[in-house]
Amino acid sequence: MLQRICTIILACLSFSWTMADTITGQCGDSLYWSFDTENRHLDITGKGKMQLYKYPAWTTNNSITVASVSFPDSITSIDSYAFEEQELTEVIIPASVKKFGRDAFAQMPSLLRFEYEGEGYAESENGILYNCYNLRYFKGITRMLAYNDALDTLIVTYGYASASFLNRSYVDDSHAYDKRLFGKYDTIPKKIKTYFLPSELEEIGDFLLCYATNLGGITIPKKVHTIGSGAFLRCTSLDSLVFMSDCLQTIGDSAFSHCSQLSELSLPKNIQSIGHSAFLGCSSLDSLVFTGDGLQTIGDSAFSHCSQLSGLSLPKNIQSIGHSAFLGCSSLDSLVFTGDGLQTIGDSAFCNCNQLAKISLQDTLPPIIEAHTFEGVDRSIPIHVPLGSSQRYKEAPYWCEFQNFIEPAPPTTNVGEVNIRNTTNKKILCNGNLLFINNDTIYNIMGQKITP
Repeated sequence: MLQRICTIILACLSFSWTMADTITGQCGDSLYWSFDTENRHLDITGKGKMQLYKYPAWTTNNSITVASVSFPDSITSIDSYAFEEQELTEVIIPASVKKFGRDAFAQMPSLLRFEYEGEGYAESENGILYNCYNLRYFKGITRMLAYNDALDTLIVTYGYASASFLNRSYVDDSHAYDKRLFGKYDTIPKKIKTYFLPSELEEIGDFLLCYATNLGGITIPKKVHTIGSGAFLRCTSLDSLVFMSDCLQTIGDSAFSHCSQLSELSLPKNIQSIGHSAFLGCSSLDSLVFTGDGLQTIGDSAFSHCSQLSGLSLPKNIQSIGHSAFLGCSSLDSLVFTGDGLQTIGDSAFCNCNQLAKISLQDTLPPIIEAHTFEGVDRSIPIHVPLGSSQRYKEAPYWCEFQNFIEPAPPTTNVGEVNIRNTTNKKILCNGNLLFINNDTIYNIMGQKITP
């Protein structure tokens, strides 16, 4: 009998210890939790929204420090302060969660990876990952981030139009679908290596990833039409820039300034303007291709000190080139303007391009240039100009300093017998073609000399 009683007592003690290993509770009307004290794992089960204000849970028990957590696919919200100052290293949030409370995962130096599996809009307070300063991998909504300087992989599934990217700034924009992303000059994670932009993004705002010196490559989504000022400023490891479509129209001031490892650049055909210093100091850039003719303006210093750039062919609709646009492009040896609408080339635009050996223009009227536009360029290099326009270039301000204007050889076209010696009119019609006479010489409407 005594042996049986002892056996029963031991069994009860064993059961009590097992029960003590697991602490349970409720954290929502239909949401429950259990905590394994040995492994420090928190398992949440059930469905619906988390309501810690209604059901005091692990956050009120000072003896509980959560090291890992699992969520059901039917949970719909994470309450404010739910995991603040816990010791999680990885968090994976199911797509069913559509609301995140204030500081839900804040103040966790142990957190290395955060992944939200949802796509598109979810309501989130700003900076729910505030001061998780060792966070390395993030997938989710930009608004969740705040002072996460150790990030090296950033996958953005959604952003906010008016919220600063990584700073703690509270803005009432929860109703706005963000097709824009913005950064803040002094809060960008400097160690980031990999960055994926959301596919629906239409505008990359100012300073999005400036000074992300470990960023290796970036792909611009197909709907982006604008890249803002300083968006990738001084991303000194950036060696790949890919545009997924031709929607891009504007590249802002200093957008890729000092991206010193970028060696190739192929710009979409609908690009219209390139801002001030947009690619300044891209010292490895040796290939610049314009795939279309949409570009109209190149801003001041846009490609200044791209010292490896060798040949340059500018699209036909270009109208103005800014001050110092290609200053210090010391390897540039060929300059071709393919259109005839160029109006102005700014002062020092091609200053110190001392390897330049040939210039080709299509403008019959010389574009306006300044005293230092071609400073440092050999004045004896050949400058190819349209037929009949060399005299205008020789008389134009500052163009007149060049010595070797070359016109194409006039084509010869036999139009039969034409008596021009006694012709007093300046225009004649021959075989249905309108011809012009100047000093007893016949030209067609293209300005080409006609041989009778």
